[in-house]
Amino acid sequence: MNVINKIKLKLQKQNISLNKPATWREILAFEYKHQVKLSPILTAYFLEFNGIADRDMDDNYFTFVSLDAFQSVESISSYYDKDKFLYPNCFVFSDYLMWCWGYAVQLDQIGSDGVVYHVGGSSKRKVADSFTAFLQQYLIDSDELL
Repeated sequence: MNVINKIKLKLQKQNISLNKPATWREILAFEYKHQVKLSPILTAYFLEFNGIADRDMDDNYFTFVSLDAFQSVESISSYYDKDKFLYPNCFVFSDYLMWCWGYAVQLDQIGSDGVVYHVGGSSKRKVADSFTAFLQQYLIDSDELL
């Protein structure tokens, strides 16, 4: 069982509703609009999982966003917010406790499994070497993510 299916199962056991999966057309439109290529694991995330419905939280207060809510840190930061400049090409896919902070993955034009950063703290902090590593840490309820 792959990591995406394990996350789906973990959330379904908590009776959490999931979003309708994204389509390939929506993935390609996102990539074209932002001039990036999603990694295979990120593509699978949106095609098979696509986040938690209604911005609900899991038992540990995490939520995951859908493709239509997958936005760059720059686009959700205010004009004076330093985060706007600290996280180039980083897109927020999850947040903790109704946005105490968020998690953003760095995208590129070749579809690398990008680094994940903690967004919204006092300094830039890498929490995982890749999106895959973040998901694996999430599955084991790692304190490394907090």
